[in-house]
Amino acid sequence: MRIAIVGAGAIGGYLAARLIRSGTPVTVIARGANLAAIRGAGLTLRLPDGSEETARPELATDDLAAAGPHDVVIVAVKGQQLAALAPTLGPLLSASTAVVFQNSLAGQASADVAMLLFAAAAYVVANSVAKSQEISI
Repeated sequence: MRIAIVGAGAIGGYLAARLIRSGTPVTVIARGANLAAIRGAGLTLRLPDGSEETARPELATDDLAAAGPHDVVIVAVKGQQLAALAPTLGPLLSASTAVVFQNSLAGQASADVAMLLFAAAAYVVANSVAKSQEISI
């Protein structure tokens, strides 16, 4: 199963590190200083007992097209970033991708983002159907 986490701050980074430490390959989509730090040193969890665990993602990138389609996309950016991010998620999606929001999704912004994601998913499905020779239901 291919899992991508978009946004590697406190929540996204924690989820990525835990999944990686459990043996699940994870692609982390980040930008700027966070991306550079993840590429250089991986993700470090500081545990309550004071110990640390480091996890290295299969891929850390800011290029969604290079990451390609995933089975699960966990969106862990702040709510105010969703409207700008949603239209760019297409390269991570396939006809069967599950998209999970983790961090915040509320108010009118959530309705706008939901519509953008629906449009992106509809495009992916339409493209898949157009390329198919046979469709079974």
